[in-house]
Amino acid sequence: MTDMKESRPSLKGLRHLALRVSDMAAARAFYQELLGMTVVWEPDPENVYLTSGCDNLALHLMSEVDRAAFSPAGQTMDHLVLSWRVPRRFKRWRSRWKRRGYGSSSRSSVTGTGAARFTWLIRTET
Repeated sequence: MTDMKESRPSLKGLRHLALRVSDMAAARAFYQELLGMTVVWEPDPENVYLTSGCDNLALHLMSEVDRAAFSPAGQTMDHLVLSWRVPRRFKRWRSRWKRRGYGSSSRSSVTGTGAARFTWLIRTET
């Protein structure tokens, strides 16, 4: 019988995620203002790296060529799951986000492990 610990890498979790964005100011505001992430490095106006303390999120501005060729139908990222220190606070934060003009789908929920799952968190008014 094979030991499961030996049959796969001993990962701690996801450390870094890179997203290409079409509007750096809006994306940065979302992660800083709504999720409370802080900037750890901004090498230039087209790239910014943020953290919530134990992770790293890179935002990379799409080039004009990439934006012209972009099709939302080609997107494959379905959802983002965040782990909350106090899971019951997710609903309070979701209400706060809605008051600021952001909406989430009906698939938003808190799992038994304390992770908050929300999809299509979008700006509903400008």
